[in-house]
Amino acid sequence: MSRRLTHALLAAAILVGLATLGCTGGGDDEAASTAEPTETPTPSETLTAASPADLTSYRYSVNVSLLPSILDVSEAPEGLPLDSPIRITIDGERVNPDREHATTTADMGFLQVRTESIVVGEQRWLREGNGSWKEGAASGLESFAGLDFRPSVLFADDEGQYDLVARQLEDYEWVEEEVEGIPTRRFTLDEDEFFALFQQDHVLPLEVDANLTADIWLARELGTPVRLLVVGTSDAGDEVVRLELALRDLNAEDIAVEAPS
Repeated sequence: MSRRLTHALLAAAILVGLATLGCTGGGDDEAASTAEPTETPTPSETLTAASPADLTSYRYSVNVSLLPSILDVSEAPEGLPLDSPIRITIDGERVNPDREHATTTADMGFLQVRTESIVVGEQRWLREGNGSWKEGAASGLESFAGLDFRPSVLFADDEGQYDLVARQLEDYEWVEEEVEGIPTRRFTLDEDEFFALFQQDHVLPLEVDANLTADIWLARELGTPVRLLVVGTSDAGDEVVRLELALRDLNAEDIAVEAPS
């Protein structure tokens, strides 16, 4: 059965409550005694939703491996080997709300494609390899697979959805870890947990007939996802899709995206 995950999950964050303990002492006329300690109730974990769209800027990298057999191959080139994975890498930078520069490389085994795109507001430019820039163009990979794994696309959701996800995640366990020096909370969720929480939307820009699991690392202070790993396996246990996404240089002042000259 196809499972649809939500990119809204990528925008949850955790603010840790602090527990305090208080003790009282007492006595009587004959001997001193110590009263039972009184524990102040620990506040429940409070999660705050935060999309990368809330940042001023960031850099990112995406690595995807998928089998063509899980895609609509009706528009695929003749002779495409369906048992060899397509590997896609994206390196990009974004200045919110509407400026983005990305370089995408797709390795289909028999063919390698490299495209570079710039988006400034409603304008878009594309070039293949070291060719000239063409305004409004689309890449062959986009036409074939309809894939767009950029964070600005995966995380496109309304604020209400982020708030809902944050409230639901309060019931799930997490582990403290550092990612590139950033304190994070790491969630590990299986397919059923994902589907129960986020069946309204999906994290992948395609439906996958696979069993999906994911690990998500959420920045503790900013509430922004800084790492995501999604793995999909077939019923036979074979991996058919893997997505690894990382954000860095959050709110960096040296990031600038301009139209090509």
